[in-house]
Parts: sequence; C-alpha cells; structure tokens
Amino acid sequence: MENNITNIEAAETTLKHYRVGKVFLENENHEVLLLRRSKTAPHRALKWDLPGGWVEDDETPLEACKRELLEEACITPKAIKIVEEVIENRENEILHRFYAKASVVGSVVKLSYEHDTYIWVTHKEFLDYMKHAPYATVYSQLYPLPE
Repeated sequence: MENNITNIEAAETTLKHYRVGKVFLENENHEVLLLRRSKTAPHRALKWDLPGGWVEDDETPLEACKRELLEEACITPKAIKIVEEVIENRENEILHRFYAKASVVGSVVKLSYEHDTYIWVTHKEFLDYMKHAPYATVYSQLYPLPE
C-alpha cells in the first residue's frame, strides 16, 4: 500500500501547474468588456476572450489581473477583486483559473497587439459572444440571468 501512495505522490509532483487570471470588467452601463484575439494569436485566434493572461511566478493572481488589464486594454479599474478560482485537472497539467470582477467608469480601450477589436456587451449578450466553456460557466454563476 505504501508503494502505491508513493507512486501517486510522485505522479502529482510531475504535473505542470499553470495559473491564469481573467477579468470580468464592467463599465458604468453594466456592460462587460470582451476582446477578440488577433489572427496571429497562438491559441484561440479570432475568438472572443476576457482580458487576462498568465500569472507570473512573482505575482499574485490579483496583481496579474491588474497587469493584464493594463497591458491588453490600457485600463486601470476603479475596483477589482478575485471572485472565483477554478482548478482544472488535465492529462499532464493542472490549470488554476482565477476570475476577477472589476469596474471602470469612462475609460477608453486601447488594444495591444494581442487583440484586433473589442466590444462591450450586456449581460444578456455575453453568452452569445463567449463560447469558451470555462468562462461561460463562471459567468453564468456570477451573473445569473432572471428567469
């Protein structure tokens, strides 16, 4: 029995761990910002995405969300906080997704090279644009639509 436990522990330590921060940014009209990834994006090219990206080793998920929002849209939010963490076990890796809610008033979006356009969508429109299941699932939990 001890040998099996050792093998399981060894397998867990060989898994790669990744951390990603994503931001649900709301404007004064209660619309959420979506960015479309450029055609040269290495993953999910020309797909709608939330602002965000990898959490660096020397930063917290909240710091990463703030940094990515500034890098990708040139926005510093009025308020921001981590509201959800989802751990996704994949075949050879573990992905920690951190989701933040943030708000902004009167900001102008200035895109980085990573994205080619943006749109502010209502809560009702969000799921029409956002087809990436992990984000859509969390969004539905954070912003339930009235029946």
